[in-house]
Amino acid sequence: MKFRPRSRAGKFDWLIVCAVATALLMSVFFLRDYPNRVITGMIVLSLLGVFLYFYYLVMSAKKMMYTVQNNGIRIQYGFLDVLLPYEEILNVEVVRRSNWKKLFGVAWKDYFAGYFKENKYGIVQIYGTTNLDMVYIKTRKARYAITPADNQLFFEELSMRWKKPAADKKDALYSERVERKRLWQEPKAFALSLIGFAAGIAQIVLAIYVWVSGRAIGLLDYSLTGDVMQRGAYYELLVFPLATLFFVIRMSWSADVLLQNGVQDKKRFQMFMLLIALVLLVIMTSIIFVG
Repeated sequence: MKFRPRSRAGKFDWLIVCAVATALLMSVFFLRDYPNRVITGMIVLSLLGVFLYFYYLVMSAKKMMYTVQNNGIRIQYGFLDVLLPYEEILNVEVVRRSNWKKLFGVAWKDYFAGYFKENKYGIVQIYGTTNLDMVYIKTRKARYAITPADNQLFFEELSMRWKKPAADKKDALYSERVERKRLWQEPKAFALSLIGFAAGIAQIVLAIYVWVSGRAIGLLDYSLTGDVMQRGAYYELLVFPLATLFFVIRMSWSADVLLQNGVQDKKRFQMFMLLIALVLLVIMTSIIFVG
């Protein structure tokens, strides 16, 4: 039986999508006569990527689904389609109120998806629309939290297919057997963080170079009316290193928390953050030396 998540308005989702779409259209309109088409294309493509990403998030929330089927509980969210076999499930319970910090994922108004650190339960993969009366599913390898529209009906369907296993001390202590590390003890994760920091430092160096050399930057001198203005400083360049370092520090902290809790196979999230840092570096370099 399929269950939709608890209902949500979703107005905030479309507000964000419309805001990004507006920024994309404005960039196309105001840069239509800018002579450097390479820079124009990079800016437009970057905003298009942001738009598509947020649109994907909105549609993922809209199509989120939980299915109680004969071989397990299936969670569907975006590209995620995970099956929790009944033989792997140790406990299913309703938690009245959850308190967490986001590690990797989405945390909007009535929209939670990804990895979170819960005060009582540790690392939880949450796919739901509220932090009240959540269904927590504990398996041998991880914890999940979902928000079916009808918890009572969900448990009725679940009770016909799954029986809670007898208490087993070995199973109860499964979380103590996972391999726990710190960020600097995981070579690949640590390398990704170092590359991200290097990208941020490189951007700071570029900004200092521009200010010291007095270099003129065509794109930043280009006004919205098509005229050219001569300027002495380009403080907006600080946006690039600040954004990069924010993403990298956030990524590194999240990766360290996951590693401390035994989650060591989520480097794709770090790769996504690193991609953002490198894209910002490429755009900033292009604006300075090509634009």
